[in-house]
Amino acid sequence: MKFQNPQTIWTIVLSVIITTVIVSGSFYFWQKAQIDVLRQEIQNLKIQNEQLTSKLNTTTETPNDYQTSTLCTDPPVGTDIGSDVYPIDPKYSTLQFLGQLFTAYKCGPERVSKIFGMDGDDYTLGSGIWLKNNPSQSLINTFKSIGFRCRENNPDASCKEWELLNEVKINELMKLEPYHENFKGDDCIHCG
Repeated sequence: MKFQNPQTIWTIVLSVIITTVIVSGSFYFWQKAQIDVLRQEIQNLKIQNEQLTSKLNTTTETPNDYQTSTLCTDPPVGTDIGSDVYPIDPKYSTLQFLGQLFTAYKCGPERVSKIFGMDGDDYTLGSGIWLKNNPSQSLINTFKSIGFRCRENNPDASCKEWELLNEVKINELMKLEPYHENFKGDDCIHCG
């Protein structure tokens, strides 16, 4: 076997090293570009998800039967203390304040903004709710997630009077709407 010239060997070794660096560098930059593309795709999906969630949490602009009913179009009735009471859907007839809110919410944001105690997206009056029966664990969890506490010195499972002392987002209070049939009545806490 004949040895090749040292300069030729070094040229071959150097060519292999340079080729390896070029190929691995190209692969690294290609991989980095793919990661950047993936990051951008994830960011775009997050934005789309937020937009879809926002659309689901707001009333659509197209009027539905509820939005065109007299519950949404009739004017409020004035009270002795000068506040306005908006129409209440009969299914919420035992609820004075939440009944107005639940009804107005189905009418749209403009109607909700007119309800006494609203400040932007916040309900400012606090709330007291009396139950017909002991609450389910689901209702207890919902009350607590919103910020309600048991008004009585009973365990939560047998508590029939719940109160909310702080301002709360309207969307948070709307979590109570599916439980309205369990409510005997309600009142505001900070209403005068």
